[in-house]
Parts: sequence; structure tokens; C-alpha cells
Amino acid sequence: MADNEALEYFDAILPSNYEGMVALLHNEEPFDNKVCLGLKQNVIGNDRYNNADNSLIELSDNVRIFDFLTPGDFEYSQKEMLDHGDFLEEDYIEYSRLQRGQLADYKQISEKKFKGESFKEHLYYVLDPKLISLANESSTLGRMGEIVNNQYNAALAKIEQLPLSEREKMIAAAKIFDFAKIQLDTQIIASSHSIAEHIQESIARASNALEDVVKEMEGKAQKQMSNNNMNGDVKMTSEIKENKDLKLATEQQMVFMSNLGLKFDMDITAEAASGMISEKLKKMEERAERLASPASEDQKKFMDKHGYEYSPEISNGEAIKAIRGIVADKKIEARKPATEKQVKFLVDRGIEFNEDIRKGEASYLIYKYEKEIEANRNLPATENQKQKLSKHKIEFDENITKGQAYDLIKDLKKHIEAQRALPATEKQLELMEKRHLPVTENMTRGEASDAIRQDNYKKFVITENQKKALEKYEIEIPENATKRDVSKLIGEAKKFEAITKYKDDPKRKLTANDFYKKEAQKQLNTGCVLDDKKICKKMLLAGLSSNEVMTAIANNSPVNTFTRARDIVAQTAALPAVKKVVAQLDNARGR
Repeated sequence: MADNEALEYFDAILPSNYEGMVALLHNEEPFDNKVCLGLKQNVIGNDRYNNADNSLIELSDNVRIFDFLTPGDFEYSQKEMLDHGDFLEEDYIEYSRLQRGQLADYKQISEKKFKGESFKEHLYYVLDPKLISLANESSTLGRMGEIVNNQYNAALAKIEQLPLSEREKMIAAAKIFDFAKIQLDTQIIASSHSIAEHIQESIARASNALEDVVKEMEGKAQKQMSNNNMNGDVKMTSEIKENKDLKLATEQQMVFMSNLGLKFDMDITAEAASGMISEKLKKMEERAERLASPASEDQKKFMDKHGYEYSPEISNGEAIKAIRGIVADKKIEARKPATEKQVKFLVDRGIEFNEDIRKGEASYLIYKYEKEIEANRNLPATENQKQKLSKHKIEFDENITKGQAYDLIKDLKKHIEAQRALPATEKQLELMEKRHLPVTENMTRGEASDAIRQDNYKKFVITENQKKALEKYEIEIPENATKRDVSKLIGEAKKFEAITKYKDDPKRKLTANDFYKKEAQKQLNTGCVLDDKKICKKMLLAGLSSNEVMTAIANNSPVNTFTRARDIVAQTAALPAVKKVVAQLDNARGR
């Protein structure tokens, strides 16, 4: 039997994509959001791991890495996952490092794929963090990536030609050029052609390192040539003479081509270099003319759509710069948390989403939903749609389609909002005056309706039994409290009492209500604020159904209502880690 001190508890334990290993996820003490890898044979039950042999490997405190470790491919590409907010760029960087580091010691069962394509490692994994920080702060990168790109590719070509014993030295020098590659890939373009001082130093170091390796290679070649027989010497001499007759490009031509961002072989002829330079200069001149020309109608439409003010004489180049700024702002905005309106839209329509959903992903889900509605417009309307129309006494044909019902409901919502924005009616104002309710200047129908509805709750008087219950639980009666308010306070107190007095009975099967009280008691005993989301997650991972969990929270939680319980379950069940475990449990049950 395992020593209790060696047992580690986890929120999720799933088969991993590595032979003989399992992926483990924990988001409470002592791990505090840790993703781990462990031996399959050390798993006990559904939530424990015997770490007596210290075999548990802590990989990350980033819970999204858990999805990389479990079997199965992703439905979307890496870019789409990034755009939707499923993963962050930092996740790809971290997984790239893990693949080259800790995970390299384990045999992968199957390659992780995104929309059928292999995972593309992120270049940042080879860079020094200080260099990355400098890169992010630099605003004068110019065409640095374009200029150095040719040198970087030449370095990689040399690596392929080297014997294994020589490659490490060349790779160490070439890696510095990855910095330039990153800037090129992220399309960081500045109007200035100057390069930040620290970038120049990095390129100089890389150039020197490559030059040293090349000199070393040349020295070895000369030594080998002197030891060859006469025939070999004659052949080598002939090749050298032939190369000289080709009139290779001058050093000045090569430097100029590098500055122009041209790719070329080191043995390029002077004539070919001259042709490449002329063609490049011609293209640059054409590009300059194009940028100086007036902005296109499509560019103006894009700027108008996003409310960007511009001069009537704006050029094509200025428009490109403005549009890049708009797109960058949109990306920043997409990273912010989703709005309440977006979340309500998703919850009301039963659309699954992550608890920490962002604006960009929410917009995508809403767009996708509306596209599906559009695609299914000709299908019969749902019962929910028909009930909603009937409730508001809107006539409709019995063969009404989804699309027609959707349009009617959309119009209904617009009508209701428009009615609520109208001035309050005389009848509403008279009723409010009669009840001595405050009336604001320019009060709308919606505001008056809300005030009257709220006042209806205050007509009930606190009963004697309620007063006794308030004394029992030592609850102070709030000022202007209604019967409904007091009833809520007493209900909360009773639920807290039931949680604190709960006792686990090992002889009796644990029900959903017992499970909730047991976990809630643990939280209160440790001085924590009651967190129904954490309890909900544990209950779902333990195999309880969504309805059981929702009912248990609604019946026993002192801090949440039935409506809120429904929302908590919907949001928690949509979390990737929970969704996977629930799916596996359903498969195991044969559902």
C-alpha cells in the first residue's frame, strides 16, 4: 500500500502521447497549476499518483500545455488556434522548448498535428531571453531581417556540407541569425533603414563566428591538398584556374547585394551579380512609385469601415501603414476578455467556450454560429423558437423555417429595446407617484418598468418565524429589508450550517449533494472563500453528470442561484481539460 505522504492528488489524469506515461493536471496546492508527466503504473484510482519513487516530472505551470501531452490531433491549424485564442504564442514557444528538452527523453506514440499538419517549432526556443527583450523594445529594425536573411540561409547551407564533428560549431554561430529570421517572419518593417546598435553587435558576432569556422575549413582543405598526389594537385589547380577565369563577383557587389536583401551563391559571377542588382533596383523604383501613388478604393473602404480619419490626398504607402496599425490594434483588442454581452450570447445559445475566453475567440464563435444559422435557414424552426414567438403573440406559419424564426426573434428584440427607450407612460408615472417611488428626469419606459418590478418585491412583510430564524443565526436585519430579502439571508445561513455540520459516512454511497458539501467544507475549513467553480470542476472530473452537478450546486450553495449554477456548469464543462475527461468517461460507460 502506498505511503500517504507519497500520494499526490490531481484534477485530471489522462493517457499521454508518450509510451508508458500519463499526463497529470493539478490547479491547487502544492502544485499550483502544474502540468506533469508520470509513470502509468503509479496511478491509483482516478485522481492519485504514488510518487514514492520520485518519478513525477513537473513540466510546466501553464495548464494549456496539458493539451499538447494528451493523444489526438487538433481540428484547426496553429495559426487558427492562435487567432481563436485557444493557444498563445508563448504556448508554442514553451512546447518547442519542452520537445527539445524534457520531452526528448520519451518516445512519442504519435506526432501531434494541427489540421493534419505537423507542429512547427517556434524560433524563439533557441534565443537568449535578453536578446528577445531587446528585440521587442527595438523600433528601428528597418529591413534588418531582409538584409540578414541571405547570410542566415548561407550559414545553414554550410552546416549541411560539414562533417558531424564540425556542425556544432557552425550551428552555434548560425543560431544568432534566428533573431533576424524572427523579425522577418513577424513582418516588422520600419521606415528607417538603420539597425539598432545591439542588433548590429549580434550580427557582427555571428559574422565573426562564421568567418572563423570558414577559415578553419579552408585551412584543413589546404593541408589536405598539400598531402594529395600530383594528379590531385593538378586537378585542384585546374579547378582554381577555371574559377578565376569566370570573373567572380567583387566583394563590393556581394555587400551591396546583401544590403539589398538578395539571395546569391558565394561563387556568383560579376555579370550575374550586376544583372541581379539592376533588376532589384528597378523593382525598388517601381515599388517607390507605387507607394507614392494615391490610396486605392479598397484601402479607403477598409479605413472607413474602422473609423480611421485620413487626408483625401493619402498615398498608397501611408494607407498601408495605417491599415497595419488598425490590424495591430484589432489583435490587441482581440486579446482582451470577452464582454458580458458576448458571454451572454454564447450562454443563451448553449455554445461551449473556455472560462477565460477572449474577445477575438468570442467574436469567432458568434460569427460561426450565425454562419451555421445562415446555412440552416431552410430547416424547420426549433420548438424553442416557436415557443418564444407564441409567448410574444407573434403570428407565424406552422411550416416556419429556422431562418424565418431567427429573423422574427431578432426583430422582436429590436422592438423591445426601442420600446424600453421611449419616455415612461403616464400610467407608469402615476403608479410610481402613488407608491412614492423616485422619478428621474427623462425616465424611460424600461427604467420605470424595472423600478415598479423591484418595488413589487418590497410589498411583503417579514414574518415572526423569520425574525426568530434571524436571531438564531445572529443575522442583522438590513435596512428596508423585505420578506424576500430575509428569506434569502436565512436560506444562505441554513446552507452554510448544513455544510459546516456535514459528516462523511463511509458506509453510505456518496451522492452529488454529499460531494458538494464535502468539498465546500474543505474550502471553508482552510479559510478560503467558497468557490463553486472549483467544486463544479471536481464533480465533473469525478464522473458526475452536468444535471447532477447543477442541481447539487443550486440546492446546497449559499452563494449561487439555480441560474448561476447552470452558467457555472456550462462554462466549466467547456474547459478543454474537463471536456476531454468527460468524453473519455462517457466512452468508458458506452454512451
